[in-house]
Amino acid sequence: MLDLFYNTPARRKFLRTEKTEFGHIDEVVRRIALSRFDVSINLTHNGKRVRQYRAAKETHQHHRRLSAICGNHFVDQAMQLTWEHGDLAIKGWVEHPLAPVQSSEIQYCYVNGRMMRDRLINHAIRQAYEGYLQGEQQPSYVLYLTVDPHQVDVNVHPAKHEVRFHESRLVHDFIYQAVLSVLRQVTEDTLSLDEEDNGALTATTFPENRQVAGEKCFFAALSSTSNLIYAKKEHGSLPRKCRKRVNRYAKESPKNARYTSVW
Repeated sequence: MLDLFYNTPARRKFLRTEKTEFGHIDEVVRRIALSRFDVSINLTHNGKRVRQYRAAKETHQHHRRLSAICGNHFVDQAMQLTWEHGDLAIKGWVEHPLAPVQSSEIQYCYVNGRMMRDRLINHAIRQAYEGYLQGEQQPSYVLYLTVDPHQVDVNVHPAKHEVRFHESRLVHDFIYQAVLSVLRQVTEDTLSLDEEDNGALTATTFPENRQVAGEKCFFAALSSTSNLIYAKKEHGSLPRKCRKRVNRYAKESPKNARYTSVW
């Protein structure tokens, strides 16, 4: 592609520096490369090869391309997501909520293979991460959403970066639940491992339960013979009001009623 705007000076004035414009082109190529793992893509600039993404079919090859585009840090911290419900399906990778660094630059979402920057999708993902991130941290993700083509309108934005879902609330809740389920699962696994590692230490730090103040008596029928159970504390005698209740229940109970101390 050479001299794209050579005969359109009216548009040339809107272009920035060569470095900036090439950065935009590079980002578009990155988006395309993440949407089609099965296609080899080469990017050259001033006669030099800048990017080369080989076609990927196997899982490890997918991770290799993902690492080349998003970086090794994202791949090391990424959690794979797969979620389906009816005509909706979502898959991809989200970054671990406890990762030391989150980057808003790694936020790629595709709807039926088309790159999107939709506010509804971003809101659902941010809401799922709520409580896991602090301050200005942003979640990093690469997600692929599949929707019935008849349930989505892609002609609502000049650059086709936004879509309109006919059942927007359903799609929002679906994405939210899918991401949240993965985050909860991984955090619960992390906490359980920490508890196992520190189990001996935490077990010795808990104080013994102190004896509850006051006195209680309990009554319960064991069977049809109306066997009466009463219990009293090991120290001290049974309170007077409890003795009266025991005597009253004893008179009403059959002659073969027996009394058993629980303690």
